[in-house]
Amino acid sequence: MLKTCAVYEPLLDLSACALASVRGLTSTSLPSRHNFALSTHGASIIQAATTQSYGHAPPINSAFLDFVYVLFPRGVAAPELILQPSNSFPSCWSFAGTKGQVGIQLERKIFIKEVVMHVPNAGLASVMPRRIHIWGLTKRADDEESKAAISDTPTTYAGLAIPGMAPTLLARFEFSRDSSLATQSFSVKTEPHHSYSAIVVEVRSNWGDPRYTCLPRLQVHGIPEESAKER
Repeated sequence: MLKTCAVYEPLLDLSACALASVRGLTSTSLPSRHNFALSTHGASIIQAATTQSYGHAPPINSAFLDFVYVLFPRGVAAPELILQPSNSFPSCWSFAGTKGQVGIQLERKIFIKEVVMHVPNAGLASVMPRRIHIWGLTKRADDEESKAAISDTPTTYAGLAIPGMAPTLLARFEFSRDSSLATQSFSVKTEPHHSYSAIVVEVRSNWGDPRYTCLPRLQVHGIPEESAKER
């Protein structure tokens, strides 16, 4: 069973939380629940809320994969990569520097419960994201409550401006660079009656490489709004 931790509390020890969340995960514990951030299910990238891709292929510690990369232009990986099935190659999407973000239009409107991130190989440890914030997006004109929530959150959204949308902080956590893990799972606590059809994954730092950061493939789990109403 996947272990998770609540990452919404402002004074949470991020390092301890991340390690507690992922300890014991193996390749056999991959989530079987529906992934609402999968492109084959209809999810897509919100370009206006996404950092520009870094035009360089990530380092590779496999001779075979290195040969494969020679066959393709460097910088070919687009942010859509993180919405692909888990057996896709390469394993992460790169952007320049240590801070960036990606906007994701989910398959449908859901009450978000969990974000799961896949862990690439050990050769990517220094370019893995470290501190990550998850923001829920709502239409600014339709949700005054979300607007008020921004001023009340301990961390203010400082990412790319998204016309007509109001970001609300849903979770923040630290991603471990332990490559022995298959996935890392983080709980998301949304307010009652607050469902989202779009999110922003904001990376606030990485594990040391100043050149670029490589965001791995991710999954978003939750309860569809229509299903919740039937309960």
